Amino acid sequence: MGRPKSRQAPRTTMSIRVSERERREIEEKAAATGMTPSADIRTMALDGGNVDTTSHEDRQKLMYELSTIGNNINQIARMANTNVFISKSDVQEVNEQLKQIQRLLLQYIRNR
Repeated sequence: MGRPKSRQAPRTTMSIRVSERERREIEEKAAATGMTPSADIRTMALDGGNVDTTSHEDRQKLMYELSTIGNNINQIARMANTNVFISKSDVQEVNEQLKQIQRLLLQYIRNR
């Protein structure tokens, strides 16, 4: 019994010619978006140039912040589901964290 066949269609190679300067720019741009040069070029060609230009690190920081806020909200929700008394300050904290999520997402969208 051999190795199972990949479900992905076979890929083919397409070559383009670029100058050294263009190659460096493509590689730098791809690295800044957290993509390989090949994936970046493919996205540009197929999606009309709509590549997310925010830095990979910025997206990671945003995801970390959202994850932290989500964990806090989940802890309070668990307390509520176990019939533990939840103070007004806890509810206010959840509201503040939800507002913070909204601010982060709006900031992210505006910077795109």
